[in-house]
Amino acid sequence: MLGFIIDLLVNIMNRDIRSFCKRIKTVAVLMLLFLCFFASSCVKKADNSSAPVSIEEDYSSREELYIFQSVDHDSNMMRVIHAESGAETVFQYSGRTEILTFEGESTVVDRLQCGDLVRLVYNTKDEILNYVHVARDRWEIETTGQYLTRQSDLGGIKLENTYFKLNNNYVIYSNNTKIDMDEIAEKDRITVRGIGNVAYTITVTSGHGTVRLKNSSAYIGGWIEMGKVISVIKEGMILDVPEGDYNAVLTRHGCKGEMVVSVARDKDVEIDCTKLKETKTGTGIVNFHVTPSDAEIYINGSKLNSTQPVELIYGKYYLAVKAPGYETYGATMLLNSVQADININLTRSNGQSSSSSSSSSKTSTTSTTSSSSSSSSSGTSSSSSTMDSSARQSLINSVEDQMRSLQNSILQNSLLNTNN
Repeated sequence: MLGFIIDLLVNIMNRDIRSFCKRIKTVAVLMLLFLCFFASSCVKKADNSSAPVSIEEDYSSREELYIFQSVDHDSNMMRVIHAESGAETVFQYSGRTEILTFEGESTVVDRLQCGDLVRLVYNTKDEILNYVHVARDRWEIETTGQYLTRQSDLGGIKLENTYFKLNNNYVIYSNNTKIDMDEIAEKDRITVRGIGNVAYTITVTSGHGTVRLKNSSAYIGGWIEMGKVISVIKEGMILDVPEGDYNAVLTRHGCKGEMVVSVARDKDVEIDCTKLKETKTGTGIVNFHVTPSDAEIYINGSKLNSTQPVELIYGKYYLAVKAPGYETYGATMLLNSVQADININLTRSNGQSSSSSSSSSKTSTTSTTSSSSSSSSSGTSSSSSTMDSSARQSLINSVEDQMRSLQNSILQNSLLNTNN
């Protein structure tokens, strides 16, 4: 009986061992299949992971210097000029494009100005802008056209006594439009931008227009004043006037006509003198007290009798006083008072000092701006300056030239009345 039981147990164990071995084989096969599958997945992932590397190699960024022109908001395109080649091109920008000012502060595309020197960082494949930086190494100078001189023989410009080379592809803008250097007037406000000793762009920030007179025969020989532009009225005259709004004032023979005029850049404006609002201008009595007493007084180039008062209408006059052994005195006189006294002490040729002063009474102002010195009293405004002899003589010569050319009927009538 015991033997039977032992045989039975042995048979059972043998069957369990065989079953266990089968199970082990099954598990091993499954594990092998899993490992094969896992290895295959890793290979695929490795292949897929290499794809971004190849894309990254296709995309690269580039930074270059450009001249900014304009933007098109509808298409989000920026128009620029390559600073070195001169080629015009466009780049696309987006909300992710970073735009920085010269100081490195974030800004918007509308704050960029035509003629700005900018460094663009863009993707070479799709040319989408990543960064737009106003060049940190650029300089800019604001001045007027009278201080800009072209140095063609040297390939550059002279700007306020400093020479700059012109870039081969330099650009000049006015109202976002390219112009030639010859179109810049002396009174135009300009901004010049460059890097190092090279100028790349010139931008007219405040330009000028032209003013013509129509039906002006009644004012010929008189004066026209528009801001700081003051000129004798001549037949068919054309004035270059800085852009802006003005109260144009025309005077002659005690009559004054006024009109509000808007001058636009690069535009012609016509003033019809028959439509001026006319009023009578005031007159003033001017007394000259001159040392030495035998000095000769000239107003707008005409000699006066210095011992008698002179009645003049309100306005601007060019004054000169001459005497043997003395330096000629030149000044601009603005009369705007009922009565005025002008005191002038000439400077001897040996260098002794001289002075001039003006005074007025009853109303308004009389002032003189001279090439020597001036002082003010009794409610009179004046300005003064000190010059060396060469500068003084240069100014005097200029004043005398203007006096000879600015003789007009206003003064002639005043002189006739006085001498009679």
